[in-house]
Amino acid sequence: EYIVSTRVRCGRSLEGYPFNPCLTEAQYKEMEDKVSSTLSGLDGELKGTFYPLTGMS
Repeated sequence: EYIVSTRVRCGRSLEGYPFNPCLTEAQYKEMEDKVSSTLSGLDGELKGTFYPLTGMS
């Protein structure tokens, strides 16, 4: 048996932060605050509600 193909993807969507495995707890919180405040400022059809993953069950 042989491996026919493989794929590795590493993505980062916020400039100035390391990749996910290297983030500290403080950086996670800082990123969440930035995303939440940015999203809360959207209007019109982009307006919505931000729900943090930590609050979901």
